[in-house]
Parts: sequence; structure tokens; C-alpha cells
Amino acid sequence: MRTALKLFTLLAFTLFISDANERFVDEDTLNLAHISLQEQYCKSIKPNQKLCKSKKLSYIDYDDTELPTFLKGIKQHIEPVVLAYKADDLKKSTLSDLKEFSGDISGEWEDENSMELFAKTPSTYTLSTASSGYSGGAHGYHGMHFNNYDIQTGTKLTLDDLFVADYNQTLHAIAQEHYKTSMGLKTQQPLTDDNWFEDRFILAGEFAITANGLYFFYNSYEIKPYAAGNTEFMLPYSKLKNIINPKGALHFALEDNKAFHTFFKQDEALSLDISAEPQQNGSVLITASMQNLSYENKGWLSLSFPQLTAKEAITSVQTQGFKGVQLYPKASNIYHNEHKKAIKSTYLLVEGEDTQWNHNDTHSITLTLVPSSTEKELILDIRGNFKSKEKSIMLPSEYEGVKGQQGFTNYRVFIAL
Repeated sequence: MRTALKLFTLLAFTLFISDANERFVDEDTLNLAHISLQEQYCKSIKPNQKLCKSKKLSYIDYDDTELPTFLKGIKQHIEPVVLAYKADDLKKSTLSDLKEFSGDISGEWEDENSMELFAKTPSTYTLSTASSGYSGGAHGYHGMHFNNYDIQTGTKLTLDDLFVADYNQTLHAIAQEHYKTSMGLKTQQPLTDDNWFEDRFILAGEFAITANGLYFFYNSYEIKPYAAGNTEFMLPYSKLKNIINPKGALHFALEDNKAFHTFFKQDEALSLDISAEPQQNGSVLITASMQNLSYENKGWLSLSFPQLTAKEAITSVQTQGFKGVQLYPKASNIYHNEHKKAIKSTYLLVEGEDTQWNHNDTHSITLTLVPSSTEKELILDIRGNFKSKEKSIMLPSEYEGVKGQQGFTNYRVFIAL
């Protein structure tokens, strides 16, 4: 029973974390199918004791007659994984393990892998492989792996293919500075304050090429204890233009287009969609939308701007669906989740609220704001929340994002100016 509980806890944690990540591709427009294969084999060892092994593989497929142009080579990357899954004999491996350990093992052992289309850009696409399971021990395992491919050639891409020669030191310095900003750390603050094992920045080996930047992913144990889970951050292309190879796969990022868009989603909870576009007069037009995927009716959408303090920085506000939108400049009374009381705000907060928010309805806030002329990027912290007496749903969860001035976690995005 204890083994089963450990396994359930691990899988629930893994699925919860992976289910609420930033999304970089809209699969609904690609005619993709999701195939799932699953097997199990159990061997009794003695009365009331047995070892059961199960495996599961989920992967994307498509109908060749409706083939998205950029996915021409996707099957050549997935088919070897499917063949390896089918070649793995659960009965044979179970009996082999029992023989090796003289029958002194039991419980529910699981291995689950899922291959997805993670991201797409004008010249690349990325496949992700998520793995999780349990095979004895104190806890299970989980991890994420990415492969980036050139759309035209189908070849796998590395960082060397994306940047000019001798890029490593520059990339490392840019990434370290941006990581600290992303996590709410000060420049001189040690990484150990963010639960790193030591104060030495390491660039993640796992990365994905997205439309907004390079997405770096650290699996558990790489830089932090197992209990800290995975760590991720997005490095915007606007900070990398000096080292991008103009003839490489990131050539699209050198175009003078500062329009920004991204979205976050947690199924059966809520989704957040953010778009922004700098204007010629120096202002920025931002639209943040939130969809209610739950059955709770009371919701809030919160936008925070750590670089801004006065509400006069916002020159216009338009809303759709919200009963009211409030602007809280610096020194306003705002609720703090950990203190359970009102505190004085330290930077600008914009919050929309609706107490009669219907299932599947989307509400939005559109702002025109004027950032400081000295800033090269605008930092936006965003979070969504639905609540009733019995239940509270938050995106991001308490395990993700950056802790904001209200004691809640927020997704932090960077808008190039």
C-alpha cells in the first residue's frame, strides 16, 4: 500500500506540473492524433505478494492526406521509439528482475513515456519526450527531453547550429543574468537562494526552440534537490541577437518584429493568453485574456508590473467580460496571501474580477501603457484564480513561477521594447 501511495503521489505531481506549462503550439489546428499503447504483466511470488510491471507510450500521429507541411519528417523520429516499445518484453524483463533479486522485490512498477509536438517556429519544430515511473526505491522518477529539428532538412539542431563561433561565454553570461531576473533574484544574490546546490550557474542541457526564445529546462536533481522538482526559464531572442547566426535556424529572430504572444493552460481549470505590441509613440498595447475551464464562478485576473509604480503609466484600459477592473499604484492596500491581511503595494497592479463567470467564457483586459524610455524590456507578472468556499484554482500553481508582492506565484514574461 505504501508503494502504491508513493507511486500515485509521484505521478500526480508529475502530471500536475507538466499540465500547466506554457504552450508554444496550437495542436487543434494541425489535425494531429494522439496514439496510446499500454501493457501490463504480473507475476505472483508468494501468497499476497507479486510484482507487476506496466508500460505506456503516448505519441502523436497524423493522417498522411492531411499532413501539415512542416511535419513531413516527424514519423522518422517517432517510429524508432514505437518499435523499441513493442520490442520490450514485459514478461521477460519481469522474470529476469525476479531472478536477479531472488524474488525479494514486489509492488507496482510503472514506466510511462509521452512524445508531443512541443514548439514550432518558421524554421524549426521541437519534439518533447516526458518520462515518469517507479521501479522500487524511495521515490519514482520523472524527466523531460527535447529534440529540435530543422523544418527543411529534418536534421537535429544543437546550440552550435544556432549561434556564431565562440558564443559560449556570451550566452552563459546573458542566460545567468536573465535567469536571476526571471526568478526574482537580485544580480548579486547567490543561486543557492533559489535552492541550487551551489552558487555556480549551469546552462541546462535540455532546450527547446520556440517562437519567443530559447526555453531551457532542468530536470530534477540537475541543479536542485529532488523535492524542488523541475526548473525552467525562457531566454528571449531580443537578448541574443548579437550572437545569433544569420544563416542558421534562428534567422527569423533577427527580423525587426517585437510583437509578443504566449499562453498558459491547465486543463479543466483555466487558460491565460497574453499578447503585446510596442507602438511607434513608445507605448505598449497589451491584451491579457483568461478562460474559465472550471465550474467555479468567482475569478480574478491579475497583472503586475514590477518596473512601474504610478497608475498614470497606464493611459487607457478596455475590458471585456469583467464587472470591474481596478488599478493599484504603489502604496495601495492589497491583500497578501501569506500574511492573510492587507499590505502596502510596492509596484503597479491591475486586477479584473467577476463573481458570475460562466464555464468556458473568456474575459480580457487591454491596456495601453508607457514604460520608462530607459527600459529595453517590460516585465509582466500574470496569474489567474478561480475560487469558491470549497475550492481554489490558481495558475500558476504554488510550485511554479515567481513569488509576487501579494505572496502568490506569477508567470513572468518579458516584452521587448
